Amino acid sequence: MKSLRILLAVLAALIAFPSIHAQSAETKVTTPDQTKEKEKDKQGPDYSATIGEKLAQVPLKIQVVITEFDGTQKISSLPYTLHTIATGFQNRRGRDELRFGVRVPIVTDSSGKISYENVGTNVDCTAIMLSDAQYSMEFIVDRTSVVSPSTGKEVDWKAGQANVSTQPMLRQFRDQFVVVMRDGQTTEGVSAADPATGHLLKVEVTLTVVK
Repeated sequence: MKSLRILLAVLAALIAFPSIHAQSAETKVTTPDQTKEKEKDKQGPDYSATIGEKLAQVPLKIQVVITEFDGTQKISSLPYTLHTIATGFQNRRGRDELRFGVRVPIVTDSSGKISYENVGTNVDCTAIMLSDAQYSMEFIVDRTSVVSPSTGKEVDWKAGQANVSTQPMLRQFRDQFVVVMRDGQTTEGVSAADPATGHLLKVEVTLTVVK
């Protein structure tokens, strides 16, 4: 009889042990650091720094120089300056535009009919701020110039004789390119050879961060 009582007591203790163990786990003390981690998990990841960088705006001064060479001899050098603001991808601005040119009268046939053509330079620029103080600069450079049919050189042209063969040629250069630059850096954006004259046209870009 005594043995039976002992056996029943052991069985009761075994049944109660899981419940006691569970209560002990539930009352486990949570440290302040663990509490912060749990709250952080509930709130999700912290993107504030990244968003701050993307929403930043940095004023830039950009110089674009279009230079023409005949072999090693520099024929012309035309500088253009733009002011823009570099932003992040989240709040990127529209492109900035520079337009400079004239409408040139050109005789189109033997009757003396005149057509006005746009001649000049167009520069479009978009600046995106990257990490490590780098800036992604996208340019569209479009330049049209009047060229003498006899010399192949650029000229200031006015409507002349009705003979079509004496009328000027209109040379057009257009390119869209992207360069990644730092403050104070100068880089060659693009270069191309004129198929009619063999002259080399180069576009250089200089970036300055406005303090």
